[in-house]
Amino acid sequence: MVAPSQLLNVLSQANTPMIVDVRSKRAFSKGHIPGSVNIPFRLLGSNLKMIPHNRQVVLVSATLQRAAQATAILRILG
Repeated sequence: MVAPSQLLNVLSQANTPMIVDVRSKRAFSKGHIPGSVNIPFRLLGSNLKMIPHNRQVVLVSATLQRAAQATAILRILG
């Protein structure tokens, strides 16, 4: 996981990570990081093909608990 204070450092790397926002579509529509992709938490498992295996992925979530859960799901499902 990347703390909000470290996000700019991660995004400035040469191999730009994919930013996946796991908040609801409603929360995403109210504001999000430009260039991020919205895959709501409850739909992660059915949208794995949208997440590349050859790039770092940064998850955006409303809570650390949800980010940890999303990380675990992505690791389990590959």
